[in-house]
Amino acid sequence: MEPIYLDNASTSFPKPPQVAQAMFDYVTGCGCNIGRGGYEGAYQAEETVLRTRQQLCRLFHGPDSRCVAFTKNITESLNVLLKGLLRPGDHVLVSAMEHNAVMRPLTQLTRRGVTFDRIPCRPDGTLMTERLPGLLRENTRAVVMLHASNVCGTLLPAAEVGAFCRENGLLFLLDTAQTAGAFPIDMEAIGADALAFTGHKGLMGPQGTGGFLLRPELAAELEPLLSGGTGSASHSEEVPSFLPDRFEAGTLNLPGIMGLHAALTWLEEAGIDAIRAHEQALTDRFLRGAASIPNLRLVGLAGAENRAAVVPVVPENTDPAFVADALGREFGIQVRVGLHCAPNAHRTLGTFPTGAIRFSFGPYNTPGQVDRALEALVLDLHQKTQSHPHPLRWLEELKRDWARTPEHLPDTGCGRYLMEDALRKADFWSRRLNQAVEDMEDYPAVYKAYGDRFLEAAQALEHLRDKAEQGWDSLGQAVPVFRRMGAVRGDENAACRDRSKAVLEQCKKALKDIRATFSVPEEELLEDLRQMAPAMLALLSLTARFTLRYQAEKVRRNVMDFSDQEHYAIDLLTDGQGQPTDLARQVASRYREVMVDEYQDSNQVQNCIFRALSDRERRLFAVGDVKQSIYRFRLADPTIFLEKYLSYVPASEAEEGQPRKVLLSRNFRSRREVLDGTNFVFRSVMSREMGEMDYGDDEQLYFGAEAAYPPRPGMEPELHFISVENTQEESFDRTEMEARFTARRIRQLLDEKFQVQGEDGRPRPVEPEDIVILMRSPRARLAAYTAALRRENIPCTSGESEAFFSTPEAAVMVSFLQIIDNPRQDVPLIAVLRSPLFGFSADRLALIRALQPEGDYYDALCLDDGADTADFRRLLEELRLAARDMTADRLLWKLYTECHALAVFGAMEGGAARKENLIALYTYAGQQAAAGRGGLFDFVTQLHDLLEEGRQPPITTRTAGSGVQIMSVHRSKGLEFPVVILTDLHKAFNADDFRRPVLVHPRLGLGTERVDREKRIRYDTVTKTAVAAALTRESKSEEMRILYVALTRAKEKLICVQCMAHGRKRLADLSVLADMPTPPEAVAGAKCPGDWLLLPLLCAPEGEPLRRWAEAEPQTRVGLGGGWQVQVWENPTAAAAREREDAPQEVPPESAVEVQELDYPHQAACRIPTKVTATQLKGRELDEEIAQGTVRRVRQVQVDTPRFLLGERPLPAAQRGTAMHLLMQYLDLNGPDPEEQAASLTARHLLTPEQAASLDLEQVRRFLASPLAQRIRRAEQVYREYRFSLLLPAALYDPAAEPEDELMLQGVVDCAFRTEEGLVIVDFKTDRIRPEEAPARAELYRPQLTAYSQALSRVLETPVAEMVLYFFAPGCQVTL
Repeated sequence: MEPIYLDNASTSFPKPPQVAQAMFDYVTGCGCNIGRGGYEGAYQAEETVLRTRQQLCRLFHGPDSRCVAFTKNITESLNVLLKGLLRPGDHVLVSAMEHNAVMRPLTQLTRRGVTFDRIPCRPDGTLMTERLPGLLRENTRAVVMLHASNVCGTLLPAAEVGAFCRENGLLFLLDTAQTAGAFPIDMEAIGADALAFTGHKGLMGPQGTGGFLLRPELAAELEPLLSGGTGSASHSEEVPSFLPDRFEAGTLNLPGIMGLHAALTWLEEAGIDAIRAHEQALTDRFLRGAASIPNLRLVGLAGAENRAAVVPVVPENTDPAFVADALGREFGIQVRVGLHCAPNAHRTLGTFPTGAIRFSFGPYNTPGQVDRALEALVLDLHQKTQSHPHPLRWLEELKRDWARTPEHLPDTGCGRYLMEDALRKADFWSRRLNQAVEDMEDYPAVYKAYGDRFLEAAQALEHLRDKAEQGWDSLGQAVPVFRRMGAVRGDENAACRDRSKAVLEQCKKALKDIRATFSVPEEELLEDLRQMAPAMLALLSLTARFTLRYQAEKVRRNVMDFSDQEHYAIDLLTDGQGQPTDLARQVASRYREVMVDEYQDSNQVQNCIFRALSDRERRLFAVGDVKQSIYRFRLADPTIFLEKYLSYVPASEAEEGQPRKVLLSRNFRSRREVLDGTNFVFRSVMSREMGEMDYGDDEQLYFGAEAAYPPRPGMEPELHFISVENTQEESFDRTEMEARFTARRIRQLLDEKFQVQGEDGRPRPVEPEDIVILMRSPRARLAAYTAALRRENIPCTSGESEAFFSTPEAAVMVSFLQIIDNPRQDVPLIAVLRSPLFGFSADRLALIRALQPEGDYYDALCLDDGADTADFRRLLEELRLAARDMTADRLLWKLYTECHALAVFGAMEGGAARKENLIALYTYAGQQAAAGRGGLFDFVTQLHDLLEEGRQPPITTRTAGSGVQIMSVHRSKGLEFPVVILTDLHKAFNADDFRRPVLVHPRLGLGTERVDREKRIRYDTVTKTAVAAALTRESKSEEMRILYVALTRAKEKLICVQCMAHGRKRLADLSVLADMPTPPEAVAGAKCPGDWLLLPLLCAPEGEPLRRWAEAEPQTRVGLGGGWQVQVWENPTAAAAREREDAPQEVPPESAVEVQELDYPHQAACRIPTKVTATQLKGRELDEEIAQGTVRRVRQVQVDTPRFLLGERPLPAAQRGTAMHLLMQYLDLNGPDPEEQAASLTARHLLTPEQAASLDLEQVRRFLASPLAQRIRRAEQVYREYRFSLLLPAALYDPAAEPEDELMLQGVVDCAFRTEEGLVIVDFKTDRIRPEEAPARAELYRPQLTAYSQALSRVLETPVAEMVLYFFAPGCQVTL
């Protein structure tokens, strides 16, 4: 893919060829300095610099070439001008669009007494010059302004502002970064006193060039920013007073100036007027094309007049960074996204803080490149039409729909869908409100405050269906609004009150969404459709024309793709009414049955062919499971299967010739426990409304493998709910934590020899190959899981191509091919020598390099006279000769043979998988040879280019290899594994596809936005809202089926791992919706697949740990569950997360035999980090388990964890703890009330307002009244937040460490004070515990305080007499 560079506002690219040539000629042919030499080369260079000054003087109509001073860039130029001219007390005016090149120096100058005001700009970036007089002050000295905005391109009125400055005796400084080289600029006519320019943008020069022009009389006022040698006036130590030397201290960037001279020469020849016309035409073309793209906001002026070639756009409801990334990855379009170093400009334009995507055009851009930025939409629509049997006919139907606007929205498919969707939600919340009122009956105070209001809203929701029959507007006006709730006091009412408030908040949010859809009058929505109809008709016509011309071109070239074959088959087998043709009947007569497997994944095109060949389905035998239809993204349509499934009668009841269905519900793959757990979940969450089918008695799985799987304890499906919360000292990555927890669970299964069924039917210990880790999309998480498994010495394989070339065997072979092609490549050469094939040690390689320290490593290798290097050179030369005649695949096999590569790598750990990788590489090379890329150079170049672009060659191994397998759920379909571990359940559903400008739905058609070019706004039309809602619901239904496929891959053991932050709040939110079965609207509200497991489990007996931990109580409880084993964990691998981040590097051994025999005697030392914090020692199990190097136990959360009181939008627990520690760090124990001190700390910016609001000041007052506080007040010396670092014996961390091993211990002691007996160490804790729990909790912190004690006793040379923990929540202290 050829990249398209549209970021010329950052720097122009490409440059004229003369620029690089001029720089090259100077560096290689001259290279001397100016003003420092009396020889010809120096004079020639100085002459070129002078000619460059003259060019710039002509370009900007400056006063004299001496008034042109060079700098490295325009930022330096502006710093010189601002910091050299402005004095304390000066006042400056700047535009609201200024770049940070102006604003940051000015902000610095405010500390020296300079002040500034902004001249306001309109939302399109135009300057409000009428506001200038009102901003003048007596001390106003200058106006500083850019000529055109780098964000939106709007041209500012420089001449008008210059005239204003002359009238009022002000200096005028002009920033021309975006206009120099593209607009004619006359410094004299504008009235600019100084003009700053950069060379690398419109002037087409290289980076590192810039400068400024100024009036000569201003030079004396301008104090130089830098001073030093200039090559002139060397007799004086004073800064020269003459120009340009006064401002050019040090050596100039002469290569850059030579390039700038060439660029300016090219610019003079091309002509600024011609360049401006070209860029303006591109800008106009882009603006017109982008304006027709829905869901895209254009920022700035409406047209290309009075603007630089800069166009920012903002995609609605989508992070601009995601869109910019997609433009780069999928289309090769290079743009800049963000705030563009001009935050106030974005505030003015209404694009702060997300920023915008900026397209900026230059002289070398073409209209075709602009069009490529717009063509993706047509291609997307064309692709979606291919899932229809008659694409052009479908497009014509859509055109007919858009050609006539209905009188009422309910007459349209989109209108009906939205009304039905709203009524579904209303019915659900009406029932839920009534249930909440029933819950209040035992709590009169809550009922009085909430009950009647809930009943009013529930009754209004029940009547919405009647209102809907009266029309769109009637429904919108009838959506209820809650009356203000009453107050509820008393702890006895707290639980019911909290549940009622949670119901209220979620109901309000649902009603807000309904109100947003129906609050707009029907006539306005219809007008939106009328206004967008021409654009949609044009888009459909364009797609139809493209389809026809694309098809014609393929016919001309005599090529076709699979979709063409399908549609040609339909044309041959069906007539215009979809009935079988004579040919179809003739072909169908050959077959007694047409049998289709995986029927749930067929689409309408394929079904049309099946129907034609099976005598209109009379002889069709289809097999499938719609619960496993997971290929909608490939245009599969599960509704085809569903329609038959729901309409066909059971075979036992069918009459002769009547369509029938045979239910195959018995499952012979999995244990009863796996099936019971799966049935429990899906009987609750899957329904026709959400999942596209009911999960009842006919659909559930029945255990059929009684003989194969006799009952055995410990086979229950597991759900591990992991709460990850950052601490005051560290933050944790959820993916990494989940990966490490999963690796430890696998290690536990292996160590305890968990029993699975062998091939002979007898139990045997589980092996890594029996285990699979499934996730929705493993690509981004593969590195974390691979590293975690390696830490536990568990082999693994992913089968993913992105990991292929990171394996040692593949990397070595590719490096070998590179040096066969060209041995003068140091990195590949050393990689091959260091590999297991040759085993050169690091010391041996260093000795070879010492023979010739400079030049290529190959030259040094040729100088070495060792037998090993001679053998290597002989083999390399033999292979280089063979490469002249052999294709890459044959050469690769010769390499394998000569080096015994298959044997060497096969003898290493995971040898079978390594051999498969080598075979796969050979196979891929053969495929490339068959495709005409068989030469070594072509093959190596193709691999290099693909890997450089981040694209992986399509190489897959024939077998899964050895070890735990990591794969996507889609890839696992049709497979089975003894043990399945399903992870990544917290990954949010992807909604990016529903934010496109135009959405396509097979039944609802096109959904678009309203684009109002006059008002320059865009928003969703009712069609876009409806299509997005339908696609979202269908997508979640498919995600549910993906979850079903994942759970049913397990034969014997199913383990689910869900890791998330803010777990308590999420469980509390879900408990409001949880019911048995779960209502479809509650299922639809899920944010990730894990929610569908949690919703039913919260109501089941086995969900007790979840309910107790989160203090969440669902409305409904059931007596029977699915046999799940549920455990809750908090930061379970926090200790592991602090270990060394880098996985051990695989060092190639001298021979494969040594790898198998090596028993490293200091393995325990490998687990000891070089540095730990004292917090890491908290709660470690320092017992024989660690000493023996086995799995470390993790702290499991007890189900009786104390109540966690949630306030209104509270800070996370870690941040509240941080706030309390900050207060204790600065708290004056003899000072005023803590509330006054907290306010003072907030005013001093030591606490944020949010932190101050989160403080529990009653707890602080209780501490101040405690005996501990009294002791601290009386102490002769107190240390707060005392930081330390020192070496300690490693046995403190791990008893298995050698006596001589040491590690660095670092920490921060909250408080310590001196007494006559010695030091007293105090650690403050914000744990939410009860008083009786304090002693047990304190023991968890004993290792931490012991570390503090050892550290301070050594650092302060004073013994520690006492260690104290103070717990704020219960207000008690524990002495250890």
